[in-house]
Amino acid sequence: MNDGQHVLVVDELTETQEVLQAILSPRGLTVDHIQRTAPVPFNRIEETPDVVVIDADSLPSQQAASVRWQGIPQVIIGSATISADPRPAATQRHLSKPFQFPELIQAVEQLLSATRPD
Repeated sequence: MNDGQHVLVVDELTETQEVLQAILSPRGLTVDHIQRTAPVPFNRIEETPDVVVIDADSLPSQQAASVRWQGIPQVIIGSATISADPRPAATQRHLSKPFQFPELIQAVEQLLSATRPD
């Protein structure tokens, strides 16, 4: 169903990536993780992700809203406020902390469905 799609998790902690990987990998998705660094080593990732999950509380706001994420659907987690983003609501979801993993998985799956070529 989701073969070949790629999710990138940008978070200081590995728990979010581990949960997503446990749920999504059996469905044919690749889940990668990069921790907070300055700047985020986006070039470490071999392919452009289909969805980026960003823990906004673990990144400076200018990195969370960085141009490197433009054009890629995002799930933003946290209490940090991201500056006004012209991105359509269809390509971005916000989850407040504390969040439940089922709502994160649902948000990721909705964005993946929207980006999947028919």
